Amino acid sequence: MLDGPRGATPDEFPSAELVRAMAAGLRGEALTEERAAEVATDLKRGIGHARAVAALNDMNAEPGGLAAALARLARPARRER
Repeated sequence: MLDGPRGATPDEFPSAELVRAMAAGLRGEALTEERAAEVATDLKRGIGHARAVAALNDMNAEPGGLAAALARLARPARRER
C-alpha cells in the first residue's frame, strides 16, 4: 500500500517538504515552495489513480491492465452532448 511516513494520510503525503528534499537529494535541484506544492499535488493525484486501479483489478490476471487503466483514468472525461 502507498502509505506515507508515520501513518500520514493520503492527503498529507507526499508533502511539499518531502518533494523539495527529494528534488535536492536525487536531482540536485532546488524547488520553490510553490513548485514543490504543485508537484506534490500531481503525485497525490497519481497515487489516487493507482489506488483506484489497484482496487478494481487483479494485477496478476492481465499484466497490461494497470497501464491501460491508468491511461484511461488520465484522459479527460468525455462530455455528452
